[in-house]
Amino acid sequence: MALLTAAAQAFNDAQDVAVDARTRSHRPLPAGRISVRQAKLYCYACVVTAVSLAATVNVILTCYAAVIASVSLAYSKYLKRIPLIGNLTVAITASSPASYGAAATGSSNAVIWVGTAMIFWQMLGYEVLKDIRDRPEDVHSGLRSLATEWIHGQLAALIRVSLALGAAMGIWAGLLTQDSLAYYLICVPLVLVPNIGAAVIASEEKRNSLARRLIVGSWFPAIMSFWFL
Repeated sequence: MALLTAAAQAFNDAQDVAVDARTRSHRPLPAGRISVRQAKLYCYACVVTAVSLAATVNVILTCYAAVIASVSLAYSKYLKRIPLIGNLTVAITASSPASYGAAATGSSNAVIWVGTAMIFWQMLGYEVLKDIRDRPEDVHSGLRSLATEWIHGQLAALIRVSLALGAAMGIWAGLLTQDSLAYYLICVPLVLVPNIGAAVIASEEKRNSLARRLIVGSWFPAIMSFWFL
């Protein structure tokens, strides 16, 4: 999974080098420390390695790795600038690690899929907040995004709905196991409360950074809480 993530990041940076040269010139590619060709070669090497390793486990994992890689590359090349579709694509790929692990072990249950849904909704809200943050740069560069196409009230509503559904999935996940006390002791104060807080301030553009930090800060506790499910 780490190799697939690295491949997606490298390819995305290679596709965005012209835009980054205007707005984020300190990054390795626009700064000239790494060439676009090197970034793409690194990406392809990571994909081949990831799929090859998956092939040593089982056929389902091999197919899953190939699909994740294909979707990630398609996002950077084609889907990124399609409002909402690009955001949904990122949320889908970002929420795939739990089901990817299930495919690797050959086991699957309701907790895994509810947990995956929690991550998906959380990531969708986060991606919309990022779009709002990047709106001035996108407008300056003539790029389309959800934040350049939708009014702020619509964006805030989508963020609130996404984070609320993520919180609901988090509560549901605990109900699916008999020993949920430890899970809730971590998940409620360190995952659900920060995400609800981010949803509450989603309409305030000046507090966009705080909302994003609240969500990011909940990621590690969310992973830790899954150990108790």
